[in-house]
Parts: sequence; C-alpha cells; structure tokens
Amino acid sequence: MTYVLTDRYVRRALASAARTDADIAEALSAYGYPRSRRRDPGFATLLRIIVGQQVSTKAAASIFARLMDALGGEDPARLLRLRRTTLRKVGLSQAKTEYVRALATAIAREGLELSEFGALADDEVIERLTAIRGIGLWSAQIYLMFCLGRPDVWPRGDLGVLNGLQRIKGVDARPTPAQSEAMVACFAPKRSAIALLAWHVVNAPPG
Repeated sequence: MTYVLTDRYVRRALASAARTDADIAEALSAYGYPRSRRRDPGFATLLRIIVGQQVSTKAAASIFARLMDALGGEDPARLLRLRRTTLRKVGLSQAKTEYVRALATAIAREGLELSEFGALADDEVIERLTAIRGIGLWSAQIYLMFCLGRPDVWPRGDLGVLNGLQRIKGVDARPTPAQSEAMVACFAPKRSAIALLAWHVVNAPPG
C-alpha cells in the first residue's frame, strides 16, 4: 500500500475537517498544522516503540541510543546474542528486555516478515504485531501510523492524544478512551490526522 499519511495529506485532511468543525478550525488557527512524523518501517523502529512505552521522550531517546550502540546495527539475531545484563545496562527494564528479545525472536527465528506489512490491512498488521509479547494495541497503532502511513488510526489509549483532544474540544475532563472514539468517529477515515493534531496541541509551548 502507498504511504498515505504525508505532510501534504495531513494538511488537506485537517483543512477539510476544519470546514465542518469549529474546534478543529480554532486549534489550527492557534497552533498550526502538525507534521506527519514519518519513520522508517522495520526492526529498529519497533525497538524504539517498545523502548518508548511509558517513559518520557527524552529518556526513551537516551536508552534507544545506548541500545543501538550495543547492538551495532539492526540485526535481530545479533540482539539475541547479547546478554540480558547488557540489555539491562543500556537502561531497559527487565520486562522490556524480554519484550525486545521476543520481537527479535519473532523475526530471526519465527519468520515474521515486516516487509509484508505494507500489503496487509490495518487489522492484520495489528494481529501480527500484538501476537508478540510486549507489543500491545498502542504500539501496533503507532507503527501503523508512523511507519506504514495509515490514515484512519485512532490510538485511543494514548494519554497525549486524549489530553490534546480535551484541549481541542474544550471539555472539562479528559475523555475516556471510549468517549474519545465517539468524539472522533465523524472524522473517519481520516482519524490519524486528528490524532496528530491532538499531539501537536498538547505539546505546544504554553501561551
């Protein structure tokens, strides 16, 4: 499938949404348009997504850099040859140590072909990724958006997305995941662009 979620697509999708939703229009006026955040698909990016689970962006970047230095490339088989103590020393928790090893095992020993994902439907990609220990729905959705460029992903469990949606819609409380899905249902099949705007808004400097 073609990578759809480009900067140009995001701008067009949000401009279209703004024509029917005053809150989106106001957010774009106040904060501008988000970028697409495109990343290269593959093993390294999935490692980065696992490392980034439930830690700050700064901490994740530091740990990932040390992990790649220890790995010396992007070879899953090489990761499996690293000692667990080495993975712990780069900053991975015990759980994440097992998660990155599970990913490497799926690719190096169990025949998972990430190169095939581009031809699969969103649900099929999610099914294959979430079968790997340590990769949940959020991680699979992030991969769909940023690596495969899928245009209709709503990462309902992401606190940044929920906080951004709260700010965009001007509601008193942060929406629950289920509430957020109802709030953005009207934007299908372009919900990835709304998610990007929500992140953009919540990460904007104060004032």
